[in-house]
Amino acid sequence: MASGCWIGIDVSTTATKAVAIDESGRMLAVAASEYGYDTPQPLWSEQDPELWWTGARNSLRAVLAAPGVSGKELRGVGLTGQMHGLVLLDEAGRVLRPAILWNDQRTGEQCDDIRARVGGSA
Repeated sequence: MASGCWIGIDVSTTATKAVAIDESGRMLAVAASEYGYDTPQPLWSEQDPELWWTGARNSLRAVLAAPGVSGKELRGVGLTGQMHGLVLLDEAGRVLRPAILWNDQRTGEQCDDIRARVGGSA
């Protein structure tokens, strides 16, 4: 059993990954929970945020079940995620609709118009 471990979590567009490392930086376990995203119209990209939470739980459970990894020895958790996106919530914190992902292009024309008016690169 490692005398201490750290877990890193990456919530990406297509999977949530988790990795456990020991204090020397040696990888103890890695797991991924894959999922998809929707394109309800051309150039649109959306995803149910529940997929991120489910993916994180599944990946963490798998890493914590690996030999040499113990939640009792956990020293810290790092988290990173996909680029900017939009998750709309109601007053109670419930998700109102699928998240609009970083690679969604539905506002392309409006962005082009703004760049033409004020400058900037594409």
